[in-house]
Amino acid sequence: MVKCSTLQSTTEYLTHRTTRPPETITEDPMPTPALIRPAATAPPVPPVAPRPRPDRGWARAAACDGTDPALFDPVNRHVAERATAVCATCPVRRACLLEALTDESDSAYGPWLVRGGLTPKERRELSPHERSALVADLRATAVGTRTTAPAATIAPSAA
Repeated sequence: MVKCSTLQSTTEYLTHRTTRPPETITEDPMPTPALIRPAATAPPVPPVAPRPRPDRGWARAAACDGTDPALFDPVNRHVAERATAVCATCPVRRACLLEALTDESDSAYGPWLVRGGLTPKERRELSPHERSALVADLRATAVGTRTTAPAATIAPSAA
């Protein structure tokens, strides 16, 4: 084997680096056509239906519509308190909270903002039972079939 330092020129070096010994080259490096499945015989990929997006028509009536979205990013307790004060006056608070509790990852706002009067931390701290009971109450209210007392649990807990 030739050391790189003993090669006289760049051309000689490149020739040395790119030339393979004949014994490493196979007779047929490409697969035969019989081993390649033609695209026409590949199994069809079933179409994926897009998930239906929730109707967000209620968002136009929200008290926060037109306010600075940074107000709802709870960087500290004081910002969170101002955001929840806006939520307290909102006519569509329950719809916003329902969306936040059921499908945060798909929401246009994501899971990190104050939504429906609850901070992300307060929503995460809901037990599975509290969360499912609150979601059931919010859904029942949305269709006018509430069978339980109104959810006073919407008010944030002292944390």
